[in-house]
This record gives sequence, C-alpha cells and structure tokens, in this order.
Amino acid sequence: MRAFFLLSLATLLGSCATGLRDWRSIRVDGPSYEDIYNTTARFLESESRLDPARTDRGKGILWTKWRVQPAAFSRGKRTRIRVEIERLAPRSFNLRYCVEKQMYKDMATPLYPREDEWGGTSQDPSAETLVGHHLRLRMADLLGKKGIKAKGVRISDPMRNYKREH
Repeated sequence: MRAFFLLSLATLLGSCATGLRDWRSIRVDGPSYEDIYNTTARFLESESRLDPARTDRGKGILWTKWRVQPAAFSRGKRTRIRVEIERLAPRSFNLRYCVEKQMYKDMATPLYPREDEWGGTSQDPSAETLVGHHLRLRMADLLGKKGIKAKGVRISDPMRNYKREH
C-alpha cells in the first residue's frame, strides 16, 4: 500500500513540475495598472504580435504569438514571450516574464514544420535578459526617468548586421 502511495505521489509531482517556469521579475511602484498593462502590451507588440486567445487584460497575462526562426539543414526554433502583472499593493506591481523556446529537429522539411513537430519546450535565457532590459527601460520611461540605460547589454537592431552581410 505504501509503495502505491509513493508511486502515485511521484507521478503527481512529476506532472506538476512540467508546467513550472523560471520566472524573472521586475518590481514597479507608482503607475496605475492600466498604464503598466498598456506599456507592456505596446512593447510586446513591437517584438511580435500579441496572441488574443491567450492574453487576458483582467488577469494581467500577456502572451505573444510564436516567432519562428527557421534554419535550413539545422535546428529551427521558435520563441514567445509571456508576461504576468501581479498586484502587490494599490500602486505596486510585479512584472513576471519568461521567454519560451521550442526546437524543430527534422532536416527533411526544415522550413515548413507542422505544429505537432515542435518540441523540447525550454526557456531562452539570453532573450529573457534582453526582454528584461527593454521592460525596465519602458517602465522607467513610464515613470518619467529619462536617460536610464541598461547596463551591460548593448541593445541594437539585429537586422543591421544581416543587411551588411547580405
């Protein structure tokens, strides 16, 4: 009986652990919920399109659609951003965010993968760092703190190098 209980508990805990994310967070004090939500939504729309089926203004959850980066004869990937706005006090909020990543490994059709061929959901730490710096800059701008720079990260147009090479 005890072995059955331990096996059931291990299965239950294992299934719960699959949905866990390593959230990063930013605390924002001062602006209203609407200002934070609108600023975050504008930032995410500049990165990708918001997914209206998953985004919920009332719950403070924002998702972008998958951004696909195909790779011929290689492993393509796709990423999407998730942001949650948690209210800590009337004018104090916590922005939790993560960047989900999935890989595509089939070399036979690398440019046209089907939805069920994507797998290996993980997170993209380098993209999360950039998203965090961009969110901090947007929130600082919302608070009226002009001239704040993201330290240690050079934020530039990724297509600039592509245009020079091709």
